[in-house]
Amino acid sequence: MRICRFIGHQSLYKKRSKDTVMNCMETNEFVWNMPSYALREDVNSSAIETWGDEFEEGHITKAKSVLVRPPRVADAPVAFECRVHSVVRVANEAHGDDMFGPHLVGNSDIVIGRVLGIHVRGEYITGDGVS
Repeated sequence: MRICRFIGHQSLYKKRSKDTVMNCMETNEFVWNMPSYALREDVNSSAIETWGDEFEEGHITKAKSVLVRPPRVADAPVAFECRVHSVVRVANEAHGDDMFGPHLVGNSDIVIGRVLGIHVRGEYITGDGVS
């Protein structure tokens, strides 16, 4: 079994879990994308919380996934299509008991997924099959 995980820090702007984490909990699916150096600025800009589509606002091209509903980043050299296994809330203890439980600001969510499929662009695979 292949496992993938990422950490989503709470949105101070929306005072709740980041959009990516919320989408994972709603759909039970996600795509982990490994951007190239050339995509770094667009991908970083997509992490800024907005009420719109982060793909559009970051000028990132979507590609249809094969095994899950969420799209993947079309120009990413590697993408993992995943099904959510679990989401673990890590509470921010810096402010005492007021930060525990349902209070969201300052907490982090660890999303753990089972990898269903992997996309690797051909130019990133060497002759011996190792990238």
